[in-house]
Amino acid sequence: MRLTERTLATGVTLADLVHIVKPYDTTDSPEGSSYKANIGQVLAYNTFLDPTLSMPTAVGGIPAGTTVTDLSGDTFIDLFNELLFPTVQPTYTIPTISIGGVSNTIAEVGSTISLSLTATGVKNDAGAYTQLQLLRNGNPIFTDTASIISSATNIPNQFGYADPNNPNLTYTINPTPYSEVFTLPAPSNPNTFTTTTYNSRGNYNAGLPKQGNKGSFDVRIALVRSGDAPQASSTNYNSTTFTYTNIYPYFWGVSSTQPTTSGIAGLISSGAANKELSSAASTIIINFNASSPKYLWFATFSNYSAKTKWFVDALNSGSIGGPSNLFQSPVTTSINSPDAGYWSGINFGIYISNYQTEMNSIQLRNS
Repeated sequence: MRLTERTLATGVTLADLVHIVKPYDTTDSPEGSSYKANIGQVLAYNTFLDPTLSMPTAVGGIPAGTTVTDLSGDTFIDLFNELLFPTVQPTYTIPTISIGGVSNTIAEVGSTISLSLTATGVKNDAGAYTQLQLLRNGNPIFTDTASIISSATNIPNQFGYADPNNPNLTYTINPTPYSEVFTLPAPSNPNTFTTTTYNSRGNYNAGLPKQGNKGSFDVRIALVRSGDAPQASSTNYNSTTFTYTNIYPYFWGVSSTQPTTSGIAGLISSGAANKELSSAASTIIINFNASSPKYLWFATFSNYSAKTKWFVDALNSGSIGGPSNLFQSPVTTSINSPDAGYWSGINFGIYISNYQTEMNSIQLRNS
């Protein structure tokens, strides 16, 4: 908008305005140098609008919701700086923590696992790790406060300013790895499995605030693991958890003569039966590979729901139980593990076919 006499306040003329903004020199400034004042530095934003009126949308770097009062008194230079060159805050790389030497695994009840575990923390934009722990089932099995420290990839500069949290560092339990030997527990009735979990956790110090695009240091309140705030200190920062799911296997076999439950129990405990380390909680599929007429049998942990249907295809399926169906009803029988020391005296439901048949893959369903 072009300034005219009519746009100026009463009593102020263009001549007065020119006089105000006329360049002038000073020899007694703190810097002892000449400088110029301009109209944007002299004139402040002033308006007759309602002081509570707020901006409905963001404009440039001035956010929605800013009120007239918020802007009153700002110079036009300040306003244009915010409009054209919004303030951009720095972002932060949160610390990480991890555990190694373990995985999500299905394992047999009573078996012993031997693990070489590690725990590692990378501080990134936080401070130093002061403690690392390894946990089994949520309880610490190893605590380290004097970790091995090594270099990590530095955090890149932002807006041309160096990251004050560099050099980046990695913290590893000392000594590493930690040797863990543990026997996997059995479920209690009526459960069908147990779990054994492993994870690591750590404590670390706060990081330093970084500079935004205009060079000012971030004054936002520090937060725990937020990418949009300086990193606050934290304790008990947990890694991903890995789980051993501990189950009893199921067993199966074929026979030229109809077997008995006691005979099958003997086959299983001697290691002469086929063993599948897989859950029998729902449908299981067994490839009996009976290319000539054979009696079929299978045995599942008795805490699982009973199998009530067998299925090959829509034209070859039926119920389980009774003298005329393919399989008899299950008979609960005490069985010992074929692997000495794993488990003993565990009840299994043994299913035996009523007649010989030639079948390969059969689905055995709960319903």
